Amino acid sequence: MNLTDFNTDFNVKVVRFDDTTPTNVSVHFQVRCIPNNRLSIHTTEVDATQLSEGYTDNDVLSAAWLNVKTAVNSWASFNIVEEPLSIFSVTSTTNVIDLTSFNTHFSVKMVRFELIPNINPTHWCLQYCISRINNQSITTVFESIVPLTQEFCNNTLCADIAAAGWENIKEYICNWALANMPTDSVVDTIFVPSSM
Repeated sequence: MNLTDFNTDFNVKVVRFDDTTPTNVSVHFQVRCIPNNRLSIHTTEVDATQLSEGYTDNDVLSAAWLNVKTAVNSWASFNIVEEPLSIFSVTSTTNVIDLTSFNTHFSVKMVRFELIPNINPTHWCLQYCISRINNQSITTVFESIVPLTQEFCNNTLCADIAAAGWENIKEYICNWALANMPTDSVVDTIFVPSSM
């Protein structure tokens, strides 16, 4: 991907710049794909002893970008062609409801996929909107927090982060789904009178 295309389709934001250690500066870049709103974080350490005397913050950022740009380019090239991370495909449930029943009766949408807090982020915050198919009035939202570890930054797929968030809360979601399964009775069905 060339620089012009990258700057057109992606926003890069510095979300951490920690120069409290005199020799190493910790820098985190948040990268957002504008067309589909997918998000990534890329972290690095810059050895300040390798910079020219009298270096500036921009010199540190340039060195940090050199450290992560290959990984960012790889992530960006993959994610630019991906669909928005809104529909979430459920691939695992708990013992209270089987996967086929869940996917037959419920849809899941990602309604939040963010780093928190905005500055010096420590976690991914994910929200899943669960709706009963054919009855959108039965809907709820569950939130999951995934720690921002090396496993979930530096070229991690958004789908992998979303899957980790799902695993954190699937027990609660499945219990809710079981309580909101459609029944075979006439309760909660539309009745069309045939006479007045």
